[in-house]
Amino acid sequence: MTSERGSEVSLRRHWRDPGWCLVVLACLLDLHPALAWDEAPAGASEPLEHLRLVAPSHPGGGWDSTAQAMKQVLEAEGIVRSVEIEHLPGHGGLIGLSSFVSSRRGDGHSLLIGGMLMVGAAVAKHAVTALNDLTPIAQLTSDADVVVVPASSPYRNLDDLLAAMRSNPEAVRWVGGSVGGSDHPTMWQLARAAGVAPELMQYESFPSASEVATRLASGRFSVGIDGYRELERFIRAGELRGLAVVSRQPIEGVSIPTFRQLGIVGTSISNWFGAFAPAAVSDSDKARLEGAIQRMVRSPRWRAALKPYHLRSTYLGAADFSQLLTQEQIRISKSEAITGATPNLAPLLNPLRHRQQWLLALAGGIVALLIALRSQKLAARRREASLAQALQELSQQVERRTREALQRSQDAAAVRVGMYTQIEREFDRWGLTCAERSVAHLMLKGLRLKDIAGVRNTSDRTVRQQAQAIYRKAGLDGRTDLAAYFLESVLGAPELDPVANVASAVSPVTAARAPLQAAPIRVSASLAAVRKTSRQHTFRGAAVRQPAVVRLTAV
Repeated sequence: MTSERGSEVSLRRHWRDPGWCLVVLACLLDLHPALAWDEAPAGASEPLEHLRLVAPSHPGGGWDSTAQAMKQVLEAEGIVRSVEIEHLPGHGGLIGLSSFVSSRRGDGHSLLIGGMLMVGAAVAKHAVTALNDLTPIAQLTSDADVVVVPASSPYRNLDDLLAAMRSNPEAVRWVGGSVGGSDHPTMWQLARAAGVAPELMQYESFPSASEVATRLASGRFSVGIDGYRELERFIRAGELRGLAVVSRQPIEGVSIPTFRQLGIVGTSISNWFGAFAPAAVSDSDKARLEGAIQRMVRSPRWRAALKPYHLRSTYLGAADFSQLLTQEQIRISKSEAITGATPNLAPLLNPLRHRQQWLLALAGGIVALLIALRSQKLAARRREASLAQALQELSQQVERRTREALQRSQDAAAVRVGMYTQIEREFDRWGLTCAERSVAHLMLKGLRLKDIAGVRNTSDRTVRQQAQAIYRKAGLDGRTDLAAYFLESVLGAPELDPVANVASAVSPVTAARAPLQAAPIRVSASLAAVRKTSRQHTFRGAAVRQPAVVRLTAV
């Protein structure tokens, strides 16, 4: 008893000693890294034994380049002991996608390397179900598009191409990737920069860049657009010539100018590549794959490995990548709808076919009740005939309204092209430069000089000088006279005959260059009546110079 009490007193004395506090604090500090390590996922730092990367393309493309860079970094950093790359090319990645979904279900040691082109092909070919069976892991890289022409093309630079698009939009034939990818919207952006309606451009899509390069080099198309990585070997071989890179930042080691350097403003869509795990993969395998990808992209060797392939690191985690895939499917579906897909009448016709088959089977199976069911059968036939007639009338109505809508669209496009052609002719006659043309277009659209300077990325002083040069060359006093000059060509004077001098006013060249088969355009050249009723312009100098006003009137 005495010994126990003495031990208790001794423990209290030692506990009150300040040295114990220091010892306990040191122990806690030593244990903190161990505790923090225990909170991390089990096996997070342990290397994977084996990883298979499936690239649904031929060697040398963007998906293969991303897989090659991943293999190099994962093995060099000790994240994965051995990495194997498998190629399953065909149909924009759909063959590799189908094989991966069907044969790798639940496999936590395989990743599919896909991208925007695969998503576009899945939407176009109605294979979204297979795409949704994948488990998104991360977005990894992106590739900049490049606008290219054949080596024998007369277009030496982007300005030559834009000038050709302004003069005859339908003569410039485009070839590129799938509709809804990064290529088709870039073509629309260039059309708007040239002041041309994008609907007038002719665009044909192919699932692979090699097909794009082959068709372009054959001379069937005027200009093409696809990822630089995909077309690099054709450019270096001299078969294609690059005009512009669709990127804000130039590609290192590439002398092709960017859109930003050429003054093309707007938001471009990046051609991205990412990694997908199979369906039904376990949570632990998914976390292990996500951790391996995170360590890979944080490694200094990652960007160095991408440099030879001219790829950019654009990492997105699993949650953000899943959201991006949903947005891309919606955007590409809308792009497919805008291109004018034909209506599908199968949902209306299938019920009718099934009903007819059911009636025939019923009639063959119950011959004994044929007389009793005769009246019902006749009534059913009458209903079927009325349904068929109603369906035919509906089809005719849809076809008629489609033709009317197309005619209205063609008429509107013809008027826009006619107005644009007339304005360009006046600019040619005035001798405006390319920059002055751009400023004049923006002034006619109603932008202030300060806004024009912001759009063209230049100073207010430069824009004012260009505006003064336009007024001086045109012989006009200011913005109001410039707008009135072209408004008079559209509105005209009320007493003028709108149907006079049709045959003499429209030249064969103008009729041949009409991009759409729209309603004929009648021109009134009564210059004396226009000068009598319109506002008289006062110019600097003794003589009054007012160019002839050509009025465009759609019949």
